[in-house]
Amino acid sequence: MNAAVAAKAPELRKAAFDIANQILGALAGKGGRPWRRYLLRQSHVTKWTISADFCIGAELRPYDCFAFSFFPYDAEIEALLRDASSGLQRDLKDISALTAAEIAWLRDRRRFHIAIAVNRKRPAFPVQGASIELGRRLVADWLAEMNSAPNSPDQSRMKALRNKVRANYNARLLGNVWLLSVLFGALTTALALGRPLEVVGWFPDRDNMTNWSEGVWFDAVWRTTGFLADAFRIDMRSLKTVSGVPAKQDGQEHMWFDSLIRGPDFLAGVIAAWDRSARTVPGEKYRQLLLDVVADSKNIIVMDALLGPGTRAVSRVLVSRSP
Repeated sequence: MNAAVAAKAPELRKAAFDIANQILGALAGKGGRPWRRYLLRQSHVTKWTISADFCIGAELRPYDCFAFSFFPYDAEIEALLRDASSGLQRDLKDISALTAAEIAWLRDRRRFHIAIAVNRKRPAFPVQGASIELGRRLVADWLAEMNSAPNSPDQSRMKALRNKVRANYNARLLGNVWLLSVLFGALTTALALGRPLEVVGWFPDRDNMTNWSEGVWFDAVWRTTGFLADAFRIDMRSLKTVSGVPAKQDGQEHMWFDSLIRGPDFLAGVIAAWDRSARTVPGEKYRQLLLDVVADSKNIIVMDALLGPGTRAVSRVLVSRSP
């Protein structure tokens, strides 16, 4: 880590660096060969879309999971949407079993997927200290950095969040936003290592985390990505970042990019449901996903993140049909 960055980094920025560094290490190691081969095949691509979905706090699930899909942004967005919807036309909750076409789409090496399982019983933030106060300091830090950063997004959402956390607030929810920002930031950094990067689009599903405080998640991801770029000495000053937000239609939100998040939806669902200690999954569609899609895949990497007070351990999970 850049010594100048480390010297002034609050605890949560150090935690963000630790998590990101371990993710990048896993992608650089032996288990990350599929990722590196994928990037080599896509060496001409400078514009990317990263979609995301989550399984957080679900009953009877042994893990939380954050899952991400990488799409080369080498066509018009309408073409990306058509491609995604042609392969996965239903959400995981709406199916009882996968079709051959759905399995083939998920295993198609034009796209790449990373799923990160996280222990459910964890503090809001993986550092020592009271979560409520840690969150307040985090928001103040984000806002101060946005004030001084060139090309900063509009600060109204972050200022509203600062006012919100002055009173009692949901520290767990803010902790999830922080973790999402670290994971999006780490994976954006992984794209930028050793290759030109012009545009990255962040397209997460809409839930209580990404809807909170008018979508402040984007500002958190933007700021954390900037911090990680400095920490890893990557020049991302010219990087253009865009976010997927629902369109307003007849006074209601329309999730026009829903097809882009179905891949992460499927993967977050199975990895959260997979009880690794008991070696069980709860149903046929999960068994299919684990054995026919994830196991021995050339375009999917699964990681495990163990987070606790002062504990931040990330490692790759081997998923194979072989014993």
